[in-house]
Amino acid sequence: MRIKSGLLTFVFLLASLIIAYAPEWGARYVSFFADSNFKIIGHLAAYAAECKLKKENSYCAVLYKIPLKDLGEINSNLAFGAGMILSATKYYCDDPANVITTYADIDNPGTLNSMTSTYQTVILNSNSCKQYLYIEAWVPNLSRRMGHIGGTVVAGNFIYVERVKRFIEFFNSDIRMLIFYIFALCILVKFILKDVFKIKFERNYFESYYWAWFGYLSLSSGFLQIFLPSVDNLIVMTRLSNFFSLVAHLMPGILYLEHTQFFSEKIKTKIEQMRYIKIGKYSFNVFVVAFLLFSLSPFLLKGFAPLLLAVMVPVFLITCRYLHFEMLIFSGLIILSCVKIFFNMPYLPQTHIASLFVAMLIMARILKDFNIGIRVTTLMYWARKLLFDKSKSVEEKTQELLFRLRQEVKAGRITFIQLTNNGGCKISISTMNHSLPKLESFERDEVPPVFAHTISLQEQLWHVQKNSGFLAQVKKGKRAISDYAGDYFCIFPVSGPRGPLGGIAITDYPQRWIEDQQHDLEISSIFEVLMPSFVYLIESQNQMNNDNWNVISDEIIHDLKMVALNLNSHEEIDANVTKNTLSSILKILSLKLSSFGFIGQLNSETRRVHILTDFGYSEASSQQINNGAIYAHHENQQGPLPLAINRKRISIIPDIRWLKGVLHPVSADLLTRNNTKSCCAVPIFKKATNEVWGVVWLERSIDSAFSLYLQNGLEKISLCIGELLDGLEQQLTHQKTKRALSTFVPQQVINNLIEGKDVDQQDSGILLMLDLRDSTRITGIIGADAWIKHIETIRPDIEMLAAKYRFKLQNIQWDAFYFTLSSTGNNQDYVDGLCLAQELKRYIHNYYIAVLYKISSYTPASKYSSRICLTFGDTSRGLAPAGGEKYWTIKGVAMAEIVKLESLCKKLPGEIFATGSYFNVSHDPNWKETGQKHPSSCENVYSLNDQNSLVGFSEIPPKKLAS
Repeated sequence: MRIKSGLLTFVFLLASLIIAYAPEWGARYVSFFADSNFKIIGHLAAYAAECKLKKENSYCAVLYKIPLKDLGEINSNLAFGAGMILSATKYYCDDPANVITTYADIDNPGTLNSMTSTYQTVILNSNSCKQYLYIEAWVPNLSRRMGHIGGTVVAGNFIYVERVKRFIEFFNSDIRMLIFYIFALCILVKFILKDVFKIKFERNYFESYYWAWFGYLSLSSGFLQIFLPSVDNLIVMTRLSNFFSLVAHLMPGILYLEHTQFFSEKIKTKIEQMRYIKIGKYSFNVFVVAFLLFSLSPFLLKGFAPLLLAVMVPVFLITCRYLHFEMLIFSGLIILSCVKIFFNMPYLPQTHIASLFVAMLIMARILKDFNIGIRVTTLMYWARKLLFDKSKSVEEKTQELLFRLRQEVKAGRITFIQLTNNGGCKISISTMNHSLPKLESFERDEVPPVFAHTISLQEQLWHVQKNSGFLAQVKKGKRAISDYAGDYFCIFPVSGPRGPLGGIAITDYPQRWIEDQQHDLEISSIFEVLMPSFVYLIESQNQMNNDNWNVISDEIIHDLKMVALNLNSHEEIDANVTKNTLSSILKILSLKLSSFGFIGQLNSETRRVHILTDFGYSEASSQQINNGAIYAHHENQQGPLPLAINRKRISIIPDIRWLKGVLHPVSADLLTRNNTKSCCAVPIFKKATNEVWGVVWLERSIDSAFSLYLQNGLEKISLCIGELLDGLEQQLTHQKTKRALSTFVPQQVINNLIEGKDVDQQDSGILLMLDLRDSTRITGIIGADAWIKHIETIRPDIEMLAAKYRFKLQNIQWDAFYFTLSSTGNNQDYVDGLCLAQELKRYIHNYYIAVLYKISSYTPASKYSSRICLTFGDTSRGLAPAGGEKYWTIKGVAMAEIVKLESLCKKLPGEIFATGSYFNVSHDPNWKETGQKHPSSCENVYSLNDQNSLVGFSEIPPKKLAS
């Protein structure tokens, strides 16, 4: 296999070199058929001279001075072939004014991307050309690529020179178009095989970027310009070609570096430890940025070749070590091409040589895949024909199917296990005996542990070594296919719509298969084609019971939605409500599915499953389950419950006896004592993160087993339970949020704040501020935490007093309480404000005497315990920013006024103060002027006489008098 692959790679390399070097050997090929009038001159670099001419957008990079005597006899048929010259050229004889012809525009060179494949020729005559032929090579300013880039220089009869031109241009341009057509056809074929026939294929480093190769070949071959003739901006087309070329040639090398052992162990790990750097995941974005940079200025185009060299040189060195021939040749060809681009060195291959080589590799791989597709398709039709052959029994069909499978995978032995209803299995072994097919069949009471593991896991096992630690763990000391030939084996589970049916093992095959990924994909495709046939044959022998799962699952979902509605009716969610909800869920599932089980929540750190509720167990079993420790460690892929959690999928075991060799002895003993015959584990997911929240474990002791028909229904049920638990968690979060917000946001705006609605309240009326005196001194004695506790202690009483007079507590700022009352300025509101002020005054004074005055080392600074200020005005409220966060406050101008009023009154005697805006409401005679004016509103400041009492005022209802 390797020799064949290496030989094919060498052939492709040879073909690519032949095509790439066509400009060098093409002229010699034509010379075999030419007469004596045809002459090969050599390389144009031998005639190069310095050129100092300049223009606004270009300059003359090289001047070629060719003596006419070197070209032979000058006559009317003499033609001269100069090769490919960048980027625009001017031909003249002897005198610059004697111009013969020009290629492209020397004032704006580089606008024609076809110049890299155009073989330039001129016709000479004796009348205008006497001594020298001059060629000026003009390039854009700052360009590095200049002058002759390939093609042998020839002279002679114009017929033969034209043949050289056509020959070289075919291998330099037309053949790219041919390769592009074949490449596009192969991609189409592979798309059909993959998406229509579902055949699996290996994707190597080159095929991972089909689109880049497709784009580069379509642009470099001229295909896109043919079908889009309206696109005349050659600079844009050149930049696009550079972008696709960069991705197509660079990314295979980067992918190779990422997957090499050297890079993974010594470089990649260290780089990924750096913050924000992830190798591979965002690598494509780098080339999007690179494309944009290449589109901006010709300056950055100079980095094209160095960038390729920076990646391909390490790739070349590593491939020399590991002898990866395809990547070795690919990187080597790119290095040669980059050297030619950057240093303008002659005789090196053109830049499309690597593209030709890769295109051939990809096309060969696709043709090989097409052959596999035909093979698999033929096998599929053969299997269908076999199944509908009424002349053969089921046993005969099974035998032929196994023989054909063994031939297709080219293995020495195929073992087929069919699960039986008694918990055992029927084993059929297909081998060859003296060039004749042989089939052995026998039955066992117990399923071999490795098959039991594969069946429960429902995943393929590839190339397991018979002496591996994994196999020892699965077998737990029991024999498992130990009498089979070969050191490695593969197992494929066979499952039908009703559940697991068996498995197929491949043994006795060479070790080289392990390193051939494509061979694994072929086998996988073959199994996918033949698996329905095995399912059909097994189910035609073993008819299993089928419950009407769709109807049952719909009923369960309906009942779960009723539980959710009942949950929404609870205003407060506590531990009892949560437990009752889970118990209701489990009870519904258990009764509808004739089962028993438990619901467990996963601790993502310890991986322990904590039992939240159980149903249907005996008292002893329930106690054992709740007292035991159930874990779902990541490495545990054995039992159904950890499998469901770790693989995030429903695990259904129709017959628990199949897992005798897999389950832990304690688990197996518990299932036996519960008389469990089948079981299933249903993972429950967090909707927001799609992480596993927990699991529902169900067991059945009746003969009707859980089957895979329940799969779709259980998936819907799992989704429904997850949504229900998400709703429960949201309600709990909502309650916690409300409690947290209630400490700094009024109750009436909490819901609007949580729902993201506008919480601003436009209002006007009375603003009352209660300030506790000596707070700084008291805090210095008892500490800030103790002071906060005192505030929280008196807060409920203060809120009740405020509500008594229709005031609302809006905010607390350390030792200050702010209350508002919506009002238009009537006398009753004024009286309520005074009543509240008097009650707050008495309450705070009593609290100071009963609590704060008893603090040792604290002596009051004055006879007053509080300072109460009242004003009338704009009391609008809302959230205001503070240090990156927001807090509830009074935004209206009344807030600023009352703060300044409180600051002014600190030096005034008295305890209750007001501004003129409040005093003017009723003109109460008990207020007296302090002689001070408000610093911003210039209103008079008033204080309430200490000796005056509100008792006796006719406006005050007796029920509101202070007690």
